[in-house]
Amino acid sequence: DNSKQAASGAASRLARKNILELAPYRCARDDYSEGVLLDANENAFGPPTRPEHIKDPLERYPDPYQVPLKQKLAAHRGNELESSNVFVGVGSDEAIDLLMRIFCVP
Repeated sequence: DNSKQAASGAASRLARKNILELAPYRCARDDYSEGVLLDANENAFGPPTRPEHIKDPLERYPDPYQVPLKQKLAAHRGNELESSNVFVGVGSDEAIDLLMRIFCVP
């Protein structure tokens, strides 16, 4: 569930107030788990040719919340790490950028 929750912990004490007041992004996948999402520019007909060795549906976007990946990373790390405490980014630049935007005052 991506509804707005009361923040707790060290990060919530350090984050900028305006960041804590933001509503989480919601995408169409929050409301629909199957079917073609035309607003996401998904191809309803699939790729023009489908090689037999490809198992993933290439005409769909991946899970925007990276749930399966976060679960596997948390399980691999162990120590009772929860998948909800795992951050997955697009390289270190994105992680550093988000940290700066959330915790530093311009």
